[in-house]
Amino acid sequence: MHVSKYNFYSLPGGGIEEGEDRITALKRELLEETGCHCNTIKEIGCIYENRFHCDFSQYSYYYFVTTDEPTQSNRLTQAEIEDGTLVLWEPWDKVKELIILPQHTTNQRKFIQMRDTIALNEYLSKYGLLKE
Repeated sequence: MHVSKYNFYSLPGGGIEEGEDRITALKRELLEETGCHCNTIKEIGCIYENRFHCDFSQYSYYYFVTTDEPTQSNRLTQAEIEDGTLVLWEPWDKVKELIILPQHTTNQRKFIQMRDTIALNEYLSKYGLLKE
């Protein structure tokens, strides 16, 4: 995902709604953000984040998924649209360049970048560069 307002790249994500399990939330969020349905789902892992200085903590669950071509348009929130959020499909080398390498200046972006970097490295450790 690219947020042009902040020139920031991250993996798609979102929250688990009341009554949802993690896989249901994953499928809903992927459809909302990319317009795609999940085919294959493989667990990468979970990251617990505690930002004590902000009185904030959360669990982030990461999955590797395969998808078909977008089956419908994405359904971004108004805030995401106003921030210029776009879905990008990039090869691994470009993902690494866009997500892992930048030097961010805000704590929020640094935390998201670190989380996504850990998940991407764990994916490589578990699955390598899959051709799926």
